[in-house]
Amino acid sequence: RLFFHVLFLQWHYAKKPISSAGVQAREFMTYETAYRAFIELGQELYTFCEKIEVAGSVRRALITPSMQEREVKDVEIVALPLTENSGLFDDAPVRSKGFCDVLKSNVSILQGDINTGRYLKLLYQKDIKIDLFLPEKYDFYRQFAIRTGSAEFAKNVLASGWRKLGWVGTKDGLRREAECKPEEKVWTCKAKKPTLPPVWNSEKEFFDWLGIEYVEPHNRG
Repeated sequence: RLFFHVLFLQWHYAKKPISSAGVQAREFMTYETAYRAFIELGQELYTFCEKIEVAGSVRRALITPSMQEREVKDVEIVALPLTENSGLFDDAPVRSKGFCDVLKSNVSILQGDINTGRYLKLLYQKDIKIDLFLPEKYDFYRQFAIRTGSAEFAKNVLASGWRKLGWVGTKDGLRREAECKPEEKVWTCKAKKPTLPPVWNSEKEFFDWLGIEYVEPHNRG
C-alpha cells in the first residue's frame, strides 16, 4: 500500500488529463497513458483493497525509461479486494460493495462477474482496455508474478518451475499433479482433500519456493 501511495504522489504532481475522445477501445497506447490509467483507477479502488498492483508490460517498464518508449495494448492490474459480511446467516464474506461500486462508476464491464469473477475485462475512459485479475488471497503472489509476464517468462520459468516440483495449475491454484487429471487441456484436481501449496507472502517467497533466483520485473522480457 505504501508503494502505491508513492506512485500516486508521483502522478499527482505531474498529471495531465487522459483524453476520453472516441468510443472504440484503442489498439495501442503510450506507456504514459497506460500508467496514468492505472494510477487514476487504482486510486479510486485503493481504499477498498488489501493489495492492488500494476502488472504486465507497465510494471516491467516502471524503472526502465527505454522500455517506456514502447506502446502498450492494455493495462493489467492484480488486486485483492476487501471483503465484508453479506448479512445472511452463516454466509461466506463477499467482495466489498465499495470496490464493486467504484468499478460500476468508472468503467464498462466487458467480461466477467463484478461480484464473484476472478478476471474482469474493463474499458476505462471509453477506450483504454484493462485486464483486472482478482485471485484468491493464498494465490495472490503467484498470479502477480504470472501477470507481470512476459508470457515467455511465465511459461518457461515460472510454470516450468512448478511442474518440475510436481505441481500443476488448476482453477483453484496449484495442486499436486498426482492428484489431478487433464480434462480438455485443463488440469482438474480429483482429490477430496488435496495437498495445498504454501501461502506466499511476497513475490520473492514464491520465487524461493520454486527454487529459482528472483528476477526483477524489467529483466523478465
